[in-house]
Amino acid sequence: MGIYTREQLLAWDLATELNDKRKLGFYMRLAKKYPERLLREILAIVKQTPKFYEIDKKGAYFTTALFNKIGKL
Repeated sequence: MGIYTREQLLAWDLATELNDKRKLGFYMRLAKKYPERLLREILAIVKQTPKFYEIDKKGAYFTTALFNKIGKL
């Protein structure tokens, strides 16, 4: 995969950190819609959660945290 834009890099970072590469397109949409700073902030918060590495659906956990932060849930 070639990475050419900041959005692509951000989407790749999210998918990799959340072990959810099959949802790369979803993370790309998030990277285009929301500021990088917000997405990286949520990722950092999520990764600091106790037992983060034991969570099966890290992507869903991240998405819930994001939407809670922006008030969409």
